[in-house]
Parts: sequence; C-alpha cells; structure tokens
Amino acid sequence: MKTIVSVLCLLLYSTALSAQPFTLDKKFKATQLKLNKFDPPNEPKANGRISISKVTQREDTLFYFVKGVSVYSPVYVALQSDDSANSAIEVSLHKLSWTRAERSGTTDASGHWEDQFKTENDFGIRVVVKDKPATYTLMVWAGDESKIELPSVFKKVDISKGDNVFRDNLLYFVIAGLVMLALVLLVKLRKKNK
Repeated sequence: MKTIVSVLCLLLYSTALSAQPFTLDKKFKATQLKLNKFDPPNEPKANGRISISKVTQREDTLFYFVKGVSVYSPVYVALQSDDSANSAIEVSLHKLSWTRAERSGTTDASGHWEDQFKTENDFGIRVVVKDKPATYTLMVWAGDESKIELPSVFKKVDISKGDNVFRDNLLYFVIAGLVMLALVLLVKLRKKNK
C-alpha cells in the first residue's frame, strides 16, 4: 500500500515538473522576453530592466516567459492593443503551469491591461486573441532590487556610563524570582498533601 501511494506521489510530482511552463514543452512554444537594462536619467525610481515587444498575433494563443526576476524587485506587465475596437484580449500570468493561471484579465475598452506583482526567478504570460490578426505591445518591467537597511541586532553597552543589565532590569529579575519561589512552594505543598 505504501509503495502504491509513493509511486502515485512521484507521478504527481513528475507531472507538476513536466508542466512547468518554462521547460519549453513541445506543445507550448513559448518565447523568452529578454529584459534589458533600463536607466532613464530623469526617473531614478524607474531604474531596472525592461522588455518591450510589438507583436502581430495570427494564432489563437501565444506564450511568453521571463527569467531572472527577484522577489525583492517589483514587476509590472502591461499589454496595449493597437486596435481598441478589436475584441478583448485575454492575458494570464503563470508560475507553475500553463494550464493554471495565477492572475488573469482582459483588455479594457481602450485596449489596455496591466498588473503588478512580485515573484522569484521566472513567470509566464499567455495571450489569447479572438479576432485575428491582433497587434499589440507587450511590456515587462522589473525594477531594481529594494535596498533595505536593517538595524543592528546588537546594542552597545558602555559600562563607563553606568549601563548595567541587572540594574536596568531589576524589576524583571525580582518578578521572575518571586514566580520561581511560588512554583517551588506550590510543588512542595502538593507533595505534602499526597
């Protein structure tokens, strides 16, 4: 019985691995969107990496993927249709499998769709159009990693100024001592009653 369960778990795990959208499975022909350095001089908060692609889609569905994203950097994905009169374009974001979308949406009346998120390493983008051919611009921006200064966990103690752990925390030590004394007396009373 254990063998059957372990084999089933192994099969499910291998199926999940083979369903990764970024292994370039033969039935999903995904295109990698390469992120290039983006450093506008007047907008330091916009620094990061960017990919802008002009696409004329003649198929029902196209797949894209992005690699090398850090969880410490924001990610912005946008799609702008050139023809807003065209029917809505469906866009979905994928992490583990092309068959399960983590986020999805459609272009609005002006032909625009966008989303912001954080993720680690790679993610996929699936674009589905109803009226073909559809021309759109797909943009992916990954900002620079946040630089967070963490305070030191160590506190300097200057003995010459009179910093004293026992004196500063005397009340806590007295309370702890009284609690310990009460517990010892309680244990002795219980033993005496037995």
